[in-house]
Amino acid sequence: MKNKINSLLAGIVVGSLLITGAAAAQPNAMAAITEAEAKQIALSHAAVNEADAEFIRIRLDNDGEYDVEFHVGIKEYDYEIDSVTGSIRSIDYDVENFGNLNSGSHAGNPFARAGSIPTNAISESEAKAIALKDAGVAESDVTILKLEPDYENGRWEYDIEFYTAKSEYDYEIDAISGKIRSADTEIERYTISNKPKRISLEEAKRIALAHAGLSEFEVKFTKAHLDYDDGVEQFDIDFIAGEFEYDYEIRASDGKILESDAESIYD
Repeated sequence: MKNKINSLLAGIVVGSLLITGAAAAQPNAMAAITEAEAKQIALSHAAVNEADAEFIRIRLDNDGEYDVEFHVGIKEYDYEIDSVTGSIRSIDYDVENFGNLNSGSHAGNPFARAGSIPTNAISESEAKAIALKDAGVAESDVTILKLEPDYENGRWEYDIEFYTAKSEYDYEIDAISGKIRSADTEIERYTISNKPKRISLEEAKRIALAHAGLSEFEVKFTKAHLDYDDGVEQFDIDFIAGEFEYDYEIRASDGKILESDAESIYD
């Protein structure tokens, strides 16, 4: 009788262990994609090269999702990816302070700290050419108001604004594929027939660089567009070189530098 009871208890224990083990293994058994595949899905969506990313976490949770977290420069990405279908269930994107992370790759790289556009992106010149071709206008016939990269809705884009003697154009172009995300054409605030003489955006850039004693190859532009201040047209030009950030306000009518400033990127 005693042996029968012991055998029964042993069977119950073994059965419990099997059930518990099966339950614990269930999330992994459900996974149809691997951690490496989930990582690549997140990187591809964020348009980030794996070499540029530092991963904080990749794990399969009990909801059947991969939690994928990584950062590039001061930007942190958090993805939840379905482990069966590989579809992205949620995305979170934040700009954080990673100054206390033990990572030498950011300490000496001001462009990474500033959250620079991915290395596989098309150039500003290529984005401009795409917009001009779609608008059917020649570069010599337009005045560029704005040409700068922007991160919006989980992807990098180029915001491009320019006008001709008849119309103003506003484009958003995918910085990775070169696809036109949006295009708008209208006449807005300009009295085109009486528009004043104005230097171009490229000329304003050259004026700022010459004043700073730098070449275009030494800097990363973070802002370059036409603005209005107290009724005066001026170009706002910001760029980073080494450990310093430069800010310029240049009058559009004659190229005069109205304001200039340079400060450490760590301030």
